[in-house]
Amino acid sequence: MNGCVAVVTRVMILIHMSREAQETTWKRTGLLFLGHLLNDGYGSFFAPLLPLLIERLDLSLAMAGMLGTARILVNSLAQPGLGLLVDRVHRRSW
Repeated sequence: MNGCVAVVTRVMILIHMSREAQETTWKRTGLLFLGHLLNDGYGSFFAPLLPLLIERLDLSLAMAGMLGTARILVNSLAQPGLGLLVDRVHRRSW
């Protein structure tokens, strides 16, 4: 229910905003969408490539598993740190 209220509130805010402010809002939303798509897309792209990497680089299954684990760990550990950095350095409201 809270999600629906948030969407309705957002739509009402957009209706009462100036045309320029609406365009800026949509550009920012588009950039957030693109960043999220690239971040999640990379993770989905890696798994199907793993058999090819094993064959081409002559990796053992253990090494291939370590590559997958390293990708997940770096992604999981970097996101909170980068979020904190962006929150502190870049104060512009989204």
